Amino acid sequence: MTQPYLSKYSAEFVLDFGSEDRFVFRASDSYHLDRFVDPDLLERVEKCHIYLVCKRPHISLIPDSIRVEPDAVRFQVNFKLDGSQHCAAMEIPRKLFRPDEIVFEASPPPHRELISRNNSGEIVMKTLLVNFVHLMPTIDARASDLEVVYVGKGLSARKRLMKHETLQQILAQIHSNEPDSEIFALLYRFRYRKNLLSLVGTQAEISGDLARLHNEKALKYKPSEEIKISLVEASLIAHFRPVFNSHYLDFPNRRQTILRGVYEADIAAILVQLDNTNIGDQRIYAKGIASSSIHNVVVDFRRLEGKPSFFDAKLAT
Repeated sequence: MTQPYLSKYSAEFVLDFGSEDRFVFRASDSYHLDRFVDPDLLERVEKCHIYLVCKRPHISLIPDSIRVEPDAVRFQVNFKLDGSQHCAAMEIPRKLFRPDEIVFEASPPPHRELISRNNSGEIVMKTLLVNFVHLMPTIDARASDLEVVYVGKGLSARKRLMKHETLQQILAQIHSNEPDSEIFALLYRFRYRKNLLSLVGTQAEISGDLARLHNEKALKYKPSEEIKISLVEASLIAHFRPVFNSHYLDFPNRRQTILRGVYEADIAAILVQLDNTNIGDQRIYAKGIASSSIHNVVVDFRRLEGKPSFFDAKLAT
């Protein structure tokens, strides 16, 4: 006869962090966002508290490849992968341009922008190619996906980025060792929930008064904003293991201060979801982590204890 699962409790609490706002831009543009970003949008940017520093190859427009057609503006771009030059066709639907954008040309070297002019020769718009690369299916995924190289935090992630010595070191090292790469910043704001899951098909190891005491402690656990942000940062670092991070690579560890309240409340797990659906399904990855526009990070304390995990679809309700 099959023995039932022996869970720790019949119901478990989990800290759930879901990304509810996100932005992507070149790291070099972080100093100038207030010049060209709508104030309402900039206010949302300033409320982001987690940032990912990422890299991908420089993309350059081939000037004599531009073709203006009724349905789209078509052109070719080039980029380097592993030291070899690559070329790909791109197109931007004509409907995304204004009617008075008539003449198109490449910006001066290194040709990072598509410039549009009206009939009078005046510049109407400068379109930064990197904002469209991840939307173009003809581009090699290695040139459109972003590799996570650092995870950081701040009550205002953008302001933290602008003053961060580590970012300057990353920029200098990438510029020196990988001149064909460009640095980007992904900023996130998270909503926080503490969810209760019931486990079915299990026998609880702890029940009665001790289980009720556990529920009371878990319900009373209210992490500060700083702790919440730190838990998300640590979970993402442990997941992506970025090359420029040195702390929280051993997360979770009982000696880590940010986990003191989590262990005291005997929380079952921490969930962190990065969802890039609203920024063109921008895919991100790291060494050993597959590229995806959605990453679900699970820090499962019960599994670490050798207990059944409530993430088993057969157990959780």
